[in-house]
Amino acid sequence: MNNGDDSTTGAAATTPSSCYMDINLHLAWYYSPGALRVEDIEPVEVCGTSLSAFTTAVKPVTNVTFHLVNPGTSLSSIFLPRFTAKLLKAPIANVIFDGVSTGFKAASLVQPTTMTIMNTATFGPISVSLSAFESVPALTFLNVDPRLSIIDGAGRNLSALSITADCSTRLNVNNVPTTPTNCLTTAPPPTLAPTKKPTDSNDAKAPQPSASMVVPSGASDAGASTGLIVGLVLAGVVVLGLVLVYFWLRRKRTQQASKDPEFSSYYSEPPATPEAPALSAVVVEPPSSSDIEAPRKPTLLLKLKARPELAPYWLESLEGVAITPVYGQTFTCKLGSSTVALTGLSYADATHDDRAKFVAAFREIADLSCDAITRVIGISLTKFQMRLAIATEYMDELSVRSVLQKQTVELPRSTRLQMCDDVTQGVWYLQTQTPRGYAGVVDPLRVLVNSAHRCKLDAAALMAPTYVFKKYPGPSLGLGLAPYAAPEVLRRDANLDRRAADMYALGVLCAEILTRTRPFDALYAAEGFLGGDMRLLRAATDGTSMPAPFEVATLEAHTSVEGVALLRRCWNVRPSQRPSIDEVAEYFARDFDDSSVTL
Repeated sequence: MNNGDDSTTGAAATTPSSCYMDINLHLAWYYSPGALRVEDIEPVEVCGTSLSAFTTAVKPVTNVTFHLVNPGTSLSSIFLPRFTAKLLKAPIANVIFDGVSTGFKAASLVQPTTMTIMNTATFGPISVSLSAFESVPALTFLNVDPRLSIIDGAGRNLSALSITADCSTRLNVNNVPTTPTNCLTTAPPPTLAPTKKPTDSNDAKAPQPSASMVVPSGASDAGASTGLIVGLVLAGVVVLGLVLVYFWLRRKRTQQASKDPEFSSYYSEPPATPEAPALSAVVVEPPSSSDIEAPRKPTLLLKLKARPELAPYWLESLEGVAITPVYGQTFTCKLGSSTVALTGLSYADATHDDRAKFVAAFREIADLSCDAITRVIGISLTKFQMRLAIATEYMDELSVRSVLQKQTVELPRSTRLQMCDDVTQGVWYLQTQTPRGYAGVVDPLRVLVNSAHRCKLDAAALMAPTYVFKKYPGPSLGLGLAPYAAPEVLRRDANLDRRAADMYALGVLCAEILTRTRPFDALYAAEGFLGGDMRLLRAATDGTSMPAPFEVATLEAHTSVEGVALLRRCWNVRPSQRPSIDEVAEYFARDFDDSSVTL
């Protein structure tokens, strides 16, 4: 009976709930008071709310839950500035990851008090990095792989860390075997009750065989002897046949291996060593010494694929694949039904130092996890030219320069803004989420584009400076890339502020994308790529004043007054006057479909 006290029901009825669907990232955000829920599947209900309207509806929350079905979902996509600055506002007490395999360190952007990771057992072992957490959260693990590691590169004492996990978990904290603080015991499956032991009393009588079951002992012994003899003869014939087939196959395999002597010593699998014959009742003459070959040394292929730093990423399917040259050290090939890009090192011709640097650079890019950087798929030794090749995501529209120069390609303003946002997110990730701390690859040749006109930084280009393909690295003159190098980079100043140099390049490239006009267009039209590059190099070295890369009037025709001011600050000749990556990321992260926002 209702006595007029509808406070609870009324509050529930008037409580604002909202939903937002990010089409590009395939993420659905649901809000209800005090909690956010994120799912990487298509929402059942319609999420027509814009990001701006959704942000207005969302109030500070204390709980965030991520239900992630697709193991390929990148947490770095969820924790983009557009979301962290507007939706995931610290402090958030509890963060739950339900079904995600990697990238937990991205949660540090919201600095939770407790973090729960659950239902990841099917994804294999996980490792949680706490380096970016200012205050280490309490951790709970439910239904995860028993191989669990927790690391903290900040060098803090984690002895007081609260960890809740199954008692069977093989937990390592900073490479030290550790017992969970709170041990959960999984109940064993029910078992059948044991069979009751028979009593020894005289009342328990064993059944006696009837007369029809009794067999004369003489007949039994004769039948057993005959069966034993027949069995031994048949076994001997079978074993002899198997031994003969074994030696025939071994000879055939040896003959086939010798057909390609030029390559077998480097690449092919070594022949199997002879196995000892099984014990049997048949005596077989041992093979002669001429029939037994000494085991070969491990081949280059086997040595490489067994190296601990390469084994987890090794792609056996690439070992014998046909590859197609594209340009320089870049090739393509088919991996299953997909095309991948290959960046390779001619292993036989490379020095020991080059090989070591190539492998070290691969390890630096292998685990990058950002939707705005091409994904590293793995590494392998290809038979063609003995190349140690890194397979990365193939971008079918090639570079930004090739797309912008195709006048037949329509690029609506919203698409160009999205391209700028993509590049900005890649730079933001490298500057804030990696030990590298900067990008250094922001130019129209090393920013790649796919058929959906989404931009990604080339992961292979990020192998520099650990490994470079040319002997004397530096600005590439004659390619028209000098406009994207800050004056201090062209001068090769000592103690460069790499992040400030990124902002210079980012401002120039974003202006080029928005206007579809090359920087210093008049200069390069008059003097060509080499002449234009040399003019900019001399100006940076001599301190000669140069015009801005773009005219203000050109920029104003394609972006707002705020955008013009931001881009012009990016290419300021004084590094300290350039904006931060967070400022640029916030600008381009605005909702492009919201008519109330003018970019």
